[in-house]
Amino acid sequence: MLFNSFHFFVFLAVSVLLYYGVNQKFRQPVLLAASIYFISMLSPNLVLFTIAFIVLNYFFGRALEKQIDTKWRLKIFWLAIYANIGILAFYKYINFLFENINSLLNLFSANSNLPYLSLIVPVGISYYTFRRWVILSGSTGGLKRQRNFVNFANYLAFFRSFLPVG
Repeated sequence: MLFNSFHFFVFLAVSVLLYYGVNQKFRQPVLLAASIYFISMLSPNLVLFTIAFIVLNYFFGRALEKQIDTKWRLKIFWLAIYANIGILAFYKYINFLFENINSLLNLFSANSNLPYLSLIVPVGISYYTFRRWVILSGSTGGLKRQRNFVNFANYLAFFRSFLPVG
């Protein structure tokens, strides 16, 4: 759904009307639902990816906030960074890795063929991952985290950050 399409205009109008039409305490859930709907219009697979990333980083952030010992905070922080890098690397480079392993094995006449995975790489996965690193690094620096899960999810999943341009 492009930002200059009729579908987006209707989506935006309905989202704004719902947002301002509900009670104040329901505005954040409405915004999150609109964002999840928008993401599903880009790619249904991206919804599961987005939700998993949000939950993973929310709990890493909570663990960072609760941990007093600096040594353990650093361990949790680096575990969170490695988990995010692992997800990013898997989506972006798994088929590249399989292709190189196949080429290497064929050099030695091993005749192995690792199958390529037909993954749809989520749009802006690198941007999405780096955005989480900023949040995690703020948590290690003692910044106050967002404890409300819906507000945290809105920050990461807000549909404007997923707008494809062009």
